[in-house]
Amino acid sequence: MDSHIETEVNELTDMGIVFVGSAGNDGREVKSYPAAYDNVIAVAATDKNNNPCDFSNFGNYVDIAAPGYFTAYSATSGSNAPNYTYYQGTSYSAPIVASAAAVVLSEHGGYTFEQVKSKLMSSAVPFREKDCNKKYDSARFLFGYGSPTGQAFVFIRLICAFLQL
Repeated sequence: MDSHIETEVNELTDMGIVFVGSAGNDGREVKSYPAAYDNVIAVAATDKNNNPCDFSNFGNYVDIAAPGYFTAYSATSGSNAPNYTYYQGTSYSAPIVASAAAVVLSEHGGYTFEQVKSKLMSSAVPFREKDCNKKYDSARFLFGYGSPTGQAFVFIRLICAFLQL
């Protein structure tokens, strides 16, 4: 943790900037910075079934989760065989939440960080205990809230459908 960075985050948050950070990919209950700062929305990863990913960090600092396991298709030059690449990580989850925050801000330009975070949290679905790996125990509390739903997230669902997530 770097107090200078946290000070900058706090000052920029006071100016209306909303920060979103990746929770990390160690698969354990450990804080990852800058996501663990109070004025950063910390994002964990879910799989295509909205279950917490085993690799995703967790803990009471995590605010929300979003898809973090993706399959991408790319054509290989000079070959008819498809090339599938798998990507995973909370670094793929955070931009989804950042996009949702941008939609909230586009609809409510005067919202503060706390109001944007509150809108995201109220538009998310809590994890069900049965959907969580046993190692997370009460993961719905450790992970915070699950995948986004609601009006602000319609475009995310379309993107996810397009990407076949």
